[in-house]
Amino acid sequence: MAKPTYEWFIEPLNAFTNESLSMEIPSENATRELVDNKGKRHNVWLCSSEFPWRFWNSRGPDTKFNVFRRKVTSQSKGKIEKVNFIFRRPYLQRKNPKIQKVQKQLKEISQS
Repeated sequence: MAKPTYEWFIEPLNAFTNESLSMEIPSENATRELVDNKGKRHNVWLCSSEFPWRFWNSRGPDTKFNVFRRKVTSQSKGKIEKVNFIFRRPYLQRKNPKIQKVQKQLKEISQS
């Protein structure tokens, strides 16, 4: 069975963050409206799997955003799911198997 493939997205929550993303991400990946797994619409930017980590580590006090991912299969693309939890509370990340699973997937993607 093949490993799952994901597309990664960032949703800017204010104009400053949107402007910052527009300088970092190519215009062809610009804002597109997608529906999440709860049925809510989000205007997001398509990005690489490493970009959310770099953006999180270089964020300023005015930078507000959400991170989403979407599973891509040969038949279709799923709905986006919010994954902000991977950036919060590093001391809890070691104990949470869901976070460890996502971090392992990101590590595998970045190594390939």
